[in-house]
Amino acid sequence: MKRFLLTGALCCLLPAGLGLTGCGQPVLGQASYENVDSLNQEAEADYNNGLYADALTKYAEALAANPINMDTQLGIAACQIALGNYSLAAVNLSAAADVDPSCEEIYDLYVELGEASGNLNYAQTAISLAQTHQNDAFLSRVPSPPQLSSPAGEYSEKLELTITAEEGSEIHISEYDGSSRTEYIYDGPLVLTTGTTEIEAYCMRDGIPSEVVSSAYTCFYDPSPVAFADPVVEQAVRDRLGIPEGPITDLDCEELDYLDLYSYEYDESARSLEDLRLLPNLTSLYITGQRGVADFSPVTQCRKLHSLTLSDCGISDLSFVTAINGLSDLSIEENQVADLSPITEMPELTYLYINDNPITDISVIKDMDLTYLSVNTWQIPDASFLQNFENLSSLYLYDCAGYDISSIGGLSQLTRLNLYNLTDFSQLGALKGLQNLEYLYLRGDSNAEAPAEVIQDLQRSLPNCEIRY
Repeated sequence: MKRFLLTGALCCLLPAGLGLTGCGQPVLGQASYENVDSLNQEAEADYNNGLYADALTKYAEALAANPINMDTQLGIAACQIALGNYSLAAVNLSAAADVDPSCEEIYDLYVELGEASGNLNYAQTAISLAQTHQNDAFLSRVPSPPQLSSPAGEYSEKLELTITAEEGSEIHISEYDGSSRTEYIYDGPLVLTTGTTEIEAYCMRDGIPSEVVSSAYTCFYDPSPVAFADPVVEQAVRDRLGIPEGPITDLDCEELDYLDLYSYEYDESARSLEDLRLLPNLTSLYITGQRGVADFSPVTQCRKLHSLTLSDCGISDLSFVTAINGLSDLSIEENQVADLSPITEMPELTYLYINDNPITDISVIKDMDLTYLSVNTWQIPDASFLQNFENLSSLYLYDCAGYDISSIGGLSQLTRLNLYNLTDFSQLGALKGLQNLEYLYLRGDSNAEAPAEVIQDLQRSLPNCEIRY
């Protein structure tokens, strides 16, 4: 029975002091059928105070006394969600549904589990369960699927596709062009360009998804000349396409997946990024030193963008980048950004370059799943903060003069480490435990160089690591 699996699964999360019998059931001493309600009340109080592990222990004791108590089962599921044990929470909810599938809270917790984990399958499980047991109350909360303005088929021109949904619903899009897939939230008509584009769309409302609708569109049309609003952007496009003069067509622009707007290659800064609307297939965009641009929001028109650099552009507000769904790589070096909180809304972001910004609170990014981080030491007063990033594989740390790097030795998953402006090379011994490190770059300040004997000692401890200094 699933509820026995539930009890067994919980045992691995119980604190020391709760013993186990040979069959894997908890030995909980005072637990009895009669005091289940009291244990549930104590557990609920702990949960409401944020003591999720303590609450889980009490709920587990109640569960041992009465495995089919719904308050206990649902309390355990809520604790598992709060603790991030999503697969165990799903097991708990499945066991609860076996006992009483009419319980509305089961469905609410499935939805909460889907939102917390980012896995729509959990909310879809709730829908399937509601359909099986004819739970009309929950099914009435499921949004209707979105409506696409044009049917699937072939078109002899660019197609402007409008997608509509019920009020209060958010439309999620998955777009596949034959080589890559882009996912984003719909915010206006989609212009489908040459070739075949597959569109999948569904609605979300209060954490509950609709059915998915899908259509494939094939567009073929003759090229048409385009007109640029900004001469600097035009020159960058010409350089990239290799078209120094003459007309540039829409089909030429559709070929571009990379653009570099580097101010030092041109006599002046761009003034407008309006022309990015002409480049629908950009996946990488590098904008450096463009201080003449006042409005950077046009970058959000590049819905396939995965990598974005906005370096030395005088930017202070990052809120516009949150509209770029699917962005995985963001560089904002040498700007005036103090608040990083907007980027915490970007779950796909794994590469982050934030050095040389007056950041006031680095702690807001502690829950991001970063694999690459470039940062100044004065932005992170205590290097132990980096322990929050369990999947961090590459770290670039600037301004290390007088900085305590010893806690970096605990980042065992690192494969690349660059330390700049280092003065106290005696600390390098703390890095000997980084056995996954493949590349280490050390740069002292103008008055300090790494002693050869220190490097040799470190190299002996890290034989598979290339050390440059």
